[in-house]
Amino acid sequence: MGAPGVTFETVDLTRPRVERLRTDICGFLGYAERGPIDRPVKLTSWRQFLDAFGPPLSAAHTGHSVRLFFENGGVACYMQRLADPDRARAASVLIDLGKTGTGLWLQAGFSAISATVTRHGGPTGTAPGASGPSPGGWANRLSVIVQPGGSSATQSLPNQPPDGSTLRLASVAGLAPGSWVRLVQDGDAMDRLGRIALVDAQLSEVAFTPALAGLPLDFSRPVRVEPQEFTLVVLLDGVEVERHANLSLDGGHPRFVPLILGAESRFLAAKVTLDPALLSVRANWPVPGQPIGLLGGRDGLVSLTKAHVLEALAKLGLIDEIAVLSAPDIVLAYSGEVEPLSDPLPYFPCRSLDPPPVGVLNGIVLDAETGEPLVRARVTSRDGPAPAVLTDGLGRFVLRGLAEGQAAIRIEMPGWVAMEASGQAFPAVMPLAQRFSLAPRAAPPAFTDDEVFEVQSAMAAQGRNGGYRVALLDVPVSALRTLSALQAWRMRFDTSHAALYWPWVLAADPAASGGVRLMPPSGVVAGLLARLDVAEGPQRAPANRPLRGLTGVSAAVDSERHGVLNDLGINVLRAYPGRGIAPQGARTLSSDPAWRYLGVRRLMMMIAKAIEQSHQWAVFEPNDRPLRDAITQSLGAFLGALWRRGAFAGPTPETSFAVKCDAENNPSAVIDAGQLVAEIAVAPVRPAEFIRLRLGRIDRLSVQVEEGQ
Repeated sequence: MGAPGVTFETVDLTRPRVERLRTDICGFLGYAERGPIDRPVKLTSWRQFLDAFGPPLSAAHTGHSVRLFFENGGVACYMQRLADPDRARAASVLIDLGKTGTGLWLQAGFSAISATVTRHGGPTGTAPGASGPSPGGWANRLSVIVQPGGSSATQSLPNQPPDGSTLRLASVAGLAPGSWVRLVQDGDAMDRLGRIALVDAQLSEVAFTPALAGLPLDFSRPVRVEPQEFTLVVLLDGVEVERHANLSLDGGHPRFVPLILGAESRFLAAKVTLDPALLSVRANWPVPGQPIGLLGGRDGLVSLTKAHVLEALAKLGLIDEIAVLSAPDIVLAYSGEVEPLSDPLPYFPCRSLDPPPVGVLNGIVLDAETGEPLVRARVTSRDGPAPAVLTDGLGRFVLRGLAEGQAAIRIEMPGWVAMEASGQAFPAVMPLAQRFSLAPRAAPPAFTDDEVFEVQSAMAAQGRNGGYRVALLDVPVSALRTLSALQAWRMRFDTSHAALYWPWVLAADPAASGGVRLMPPSGVVAGLLARLDVAEGPQRAPANRPLRGLTGVSAAVDSERHGVLNDLGINVLRAYPGRGIAPQGARTLSSDPAWRYLGVRRLMMMIAKAIEQSHQWAVFEPNDRPLRDAITQSLGAFLGALWRRGAFAGPTPETSFAVKCDAENNPSAVIDAGQLVAEIAVAPVRPAEFIRLRLGRIDRLSVQVEEGQ
């Protein structure tokens, strides 16, 4: 300030208003092929699910449930992958550099999905591009090929400084601080590489640290400068899925391998364990060669227990913007039998004027988890009529009759995940066998009815314990067989924070037999609920609207049985000709008539959560009349906005809600205790479940006609 005196400042004293919160975000708990297991991932599209968690598993329901969630109007959800964290492993491979035992370490990972930042995003509200390991046997199908790569070579200009610390070049395109270059003069390449520390694009100069002094170079004559970079090709089942060019092992380079893979790759994460001082030796850089497979990936499903499921559910409990829970894989009953492979048929080549291929591919097939050889695994060529072979007692095989060069093969074995890979065929059997690995086919566990009940009870408990959410429950397979079993399952629950849906549904799935799959309905119902929430609000009952992507239901029910189930609080899905498949119920599992309807429970939770979050400013404020008036005003404005959206039953605001926060319910004793009491009463709208139409007739119809004057 300048001269002394009294000054004024304008301060905005308005309080934060209460905002209606989102209630459409669903949290999914289930199995996936890949993706993180240590935290939930927020998804805003089906494409993001595929990027982070891969295609849906044929033996699981969650992937298809998420797809139907988005098809039915879902906008955002969280996915928590289930796996035993102590047994799940991410496949990896070490590209050994310079025979030092260290080098470029590659691990199966995810990084292409952006973790959406939200106001209440919990632990997943991180910056876009978050990456991490992606455990699972899926990554044993990955392989990488190192290929030459790098920016175009350039040449030094005449009249260079003699000390070798700076070079003027014809072009500095593709060069950056941290670039290592190979120096060539008169056809002789220097053994030591030079590291560029500074690039001056205007002067077309580069500075080296350390200087190039001591190298047998005559800087008065042209020196060829070749960037020391490489290209990494990623293959899945022998098919190229990614290509990352102009990579460097130097941490200061803009194309540093971990940095680029972390930002661009959907399959790999990287770490360089090589001492940076060794980068000056060209032999310590990756050399182009054959495909190198990743090993050691494990799904962690065989040892999965109820305790692991409850731990994963607790992670969803940390995300406070989740308002709905769905766990369709909890009721999974999986039983898969594998057929043994027959011996390969004898190979009788057809007569041809062309000479037969003479390429040979020899390899060894290993257990991805233990590294032990696999016996009698079948290896076939995908490129031509080469005969199929079985691995011997040491897991070795020799596949003949291939064209020389890169060859695509398929490896399969009963009880193991078949893989398609890429190998190198040579004119003769090579001394070093190429390695391939198969992951055991991990069947998801089938939980007992008591275990399913405990997990579903824990889902409902998150809402009951202040989580402001409801659980959409699926009926286990054992309760699908008879109506009495279904009723017995329903009687296990008494909570307003859960809704039970029956029967299971048939959804379109080209990968399934017959083009359809039988699956629990909670995921598709969550999508309908989200669509109605966004359009109208949580008070809207998620019922009597057709579900998209379904072709049928697992059981038909008549109106009499439907009435019995509806009275029990079981929400029945029915198929009506011309109307599609829709939920014909919107009840909770509570025995209390006040909390019978799902829309009432969700509306009251949204009101309570919005008021709690929007009135934190009032804590430690002076407990006086201005504070009580401010709270009364903010609550009245918020409830009035809900009334205008049709959330309450009264025809006027006075008959729909009331707010009382004054001296009467805040006497001196309450104020002295440091408390402030605000009483809120609302009349939530209830769904009209039964529409009664009275149809009659009139026997006589008298018509009077007045004649004009």
